[in-house]
Amino acid sequence: MTTLLLACLPMPPHMDAPQADAPEAESADEAWDRSLDTSDVVHDVIVIGGGPAGLATAAELDHGLLLEAESPVGGRIKWASGPELMLVGTIEQVLHGYNDSPEAAAKNWATVQGDAPSELTWRFLEESAEVRNRLLGLGLSFERLSRTPTSVVPRQHHIAESGWDFVAAIASEIDIEIRTDTWVEDLVIEDGAVRGVMVDGELIRARRVVIATGGVISDPDLLDELGYAPEQFSVEIGGDEFNWIAHDWALDHDLAESQLDAIGWHPGHAAYEDGPRRLEANDGSAIWVDEHGERFFNEVRSTSVEAGGAILRRDVTGIVSCEETLEPMLFKDAGYLEQFETVDDLAEAHDFDAESLRQSLADVRDHHHNGGMDSTGRSIWPSEMMLPLCTFEPGFTASKAYGGIDVDDQGRVLDVTGTPVQGLYAVGEAAGMGQPGLGGWYGFDGSMSAVVWSGWRVGADLAAR
Repeated sequence: MTTLLLACLPMPPHMDAPQADAPEAESADEAWDRSLDTSDVVHDVIVIGGGPAGLATAAELDHGLLLEAESPVGGRIKWASGPELMLVGTIEQVLHGYNDSPEAAAKNWATVQGDAPSELTWRFLEESAEVRNRLLGLGLSFERLSRTPTSVVPRQHHIAESGWDFVAAIASEIDIEIRTDTWVEDLVIEDGAVRGVMVDGELIRARRVVIATGGVISDPDLLDELGYAPEQFSVEIGGDEFNWIAHDWALDHDLAESQLDAIGWHPGHAAYEDGPRRLEANDGSAIWVDEHGERFFNEVRSTSVEAGGAILRRDVTGIVSCEETLEPMLFKDAGYLEQFETVDDLAEAHDFDAESLRQSLADVRDHHHNGGMDSTGRSIWPSEMMLPLCTFEPGFTASKAYGGIDVDDQGRVLDVTGTPVQGLYAVGEAAGMGQPGLGGWYGFDGSMSAVVWSGWRVGADLAAR
């Protein structure tokens, strides 16, 4: 920003009388609004997508239209039995004896995401406690805390109510029109500015458009480009195509995307009985070994970008203590687990070096009894690997992506040159706000706090205009 300093000069005699203040310089937004043919503008704001991010955006608006491809609104979260939200510096944490802060959370960020928090992420960390307060004001409550493997402070706040209740609470503040079963075919962008959206071959003009369509990482073609083969996924990838329409629009309209390869994975396998059930590689009793039977990976980081890379680059086998595995027979009968009564049997079946395997298991037992680090300097889960042992081939059961359409700190979409597209915004998963991914309706929703925060924030900014 450039500041001009003007010298104070004596007024000429004819200017002694008080003068009206000079008009403020017209902003780019105001100049653009003035240039529009208002006879063609139907809506001030169109929000594309009726998941939590779109609903939160719409809740802030006095005028506008929300378009949702399905019926009813709500997205994946409406199927959750008890949503969980990552929040920092809350009263619940204090009451449980934990002092948390955005700075402390930022130290854990790179462990999972692979990079330092962006300016947008910092703002979320600083304001996430306000998300908690607003949700309580909508009648929701938190029943318990839990932590992820990469954090010593519990930040996962579990909502006592169902996903349906969560959706209803967010939607209760909406006053604008909602149209369900309405598929948005495309954005209309002309001369660096959004002009509206295409629905059923017709253009609906709008001054501003908010992309809240869900994430990009459910796109099988994109995953293939990033090196993830379809056979590595234990559950069906994504849902319908609108889960990755944001990625298609980015390619079609030269919109910038960032950090698409920053994906935290939940490695493991899934079996089905009345819905997906995950056996994750960080379920306490699991260790990872390479083709020699040696532990090579810090399982505490199994939900990180590093974990995904480890599975891609190496021949990895997961080992769990069968008796400690939740519902072991379900996974065994489904063919996901092989059970072995002795270490020698396991080593022979997988062509491991038996002594290397014994040393790996000894490291785990020593840590279980003594704590601290194992012989390779890695911290591990304090579980004892008791016989019989079960093995599985790690795949991916869910993802947590940090990339998406690139936005600035105001949520404005940037094009490939880094220039904001006038009137175009992206919120929630589409903007890489820690989106859930591969689990379809049962995807991981721990970052729903960031998703709704981004919607509320952009919606409030648009309403203020």
